[in-house]
Amino acid sequence: MRVIRPEALTIAGRRRPLLLALSMLAVGVLAMELTVVRPITATGAAVMAGAAALGLGVGAAWLLRVARPDRARRVSDALTALLSATFDDSYTLVVA
Repeated sequence: MRVIRPEALTIAGRRRPLLLALSMLAVGVLAMELTVVRPITATGAAVMAGAAALGLGVGAAWLLRVARPDRARRVSDALTALLSATFDDSYTLVVA
């Protein structure tokens, strides 16, 4: 049985959000390192610490959303596994 999935349910469809989440984490870590390592004014340290907190928080939230399997993905995988042994290649299952 052939299975057609929306792009958001495939692994390749999650690559861009995963890269975006990892880049936000990298920006947060870089801002945190610059705040700690480089001696700057109090205002500059506050701005860099805010950027670090924002980058780490947003990156962690996006990474959690991308990495964990959601219910739609689990149900569609279970349906595909259940029906794949029943039907041959002349049938097509569209999973949404």
